[in-house]
Amino acid sequence: MRRLFLAFPPDDGATGGWIALRNLRGGDEEAIGDTDTEAAIGLLDRLLVEAKGAALRPGEADSLTASDRDRLLAAIYVAEFGNRIDCVLRCETCGSPFDIDFQLGDLLASTGLPPPDTAAVRSSTVILDDGRRLRLPRGSDELALWGLSAEAAEAALFARCIVEGDVAPGDQAVHDALEAAAPILDTELDATCPECGTPTQAHFDLQHYLLTAILQEAPARTAEVHLLASTYGWSLREILELDRKRRRAFAAAIERDRGAHAGSF
Repeated sequence: MRRLFLAFPPDDGATGGWIALRNLRGGDEEAIGDTDTEAAIGLLDRLLVEAKGAALRPGEADSLTASDRDRLLAAIYVAEFGNRIDCVLRCETCGSPFDIDFQLGDLLASTGLPPPDTAAVRSSTVILDDGRRLRLPRGSDELALWGLSAEAAEAALFARCIVEGDVAPGDQAVHDALEAAAPILDTELDATCPECGTPTQAHFDLQHYLLTAILQEAPARTAEVHLLASTYGWSLREILELDRKRRRAFAAAIERDRGAHAGSF
């Protein structure tokens, strides 16, 4: 269990905005069926641990801002997959594939937000230059807009979050203020094709990247479950209750042992 800090606790102005998060288990991985916001919130709800003094309990992940949600997803990614992000791009000019990589911690730092292991509470209220006041939207607001067009969703979101003053659909000042106050890890990265030198941009969305990584491991996860079940006689439930890293370590140990015996006479 890890204690991680929220930049925007649900109780605005709170000084103890932290949550307790456990490690990823097989059952959590198997429960993921999409890469959308609902799936991300569902994953965090499963990993939240009941702890005295914590800002959120299991089932309350929809109280997170998108910014804090991404900070916690980043912590999960680093804990399970490491700090390095590797992407494969294809040049639109020459068609050549090429790799780019970066450190997730560096990307988070570029947003100006504190890492999730650092306590630095910020206000959830945004005050515009003209005096209008808004609260930062939270996951519950996003889920309430499900199925609306982008334009209708933005208008409804502004209406839900305005505290003082008026706001109209497409108000760029409101959009920019919310984005600046609570940035998310959904951005364009600059890259250059090593073959022809064409500059390009790569879209990176941490939520999509993490959930896709977990979904793509499904065949390997099935093989690990089969290996542990056939070797140790454990049930599916017992195996899926293992931490992801521990399950993979057991599977790797079995493979090493089989390899050593296969090479002996």
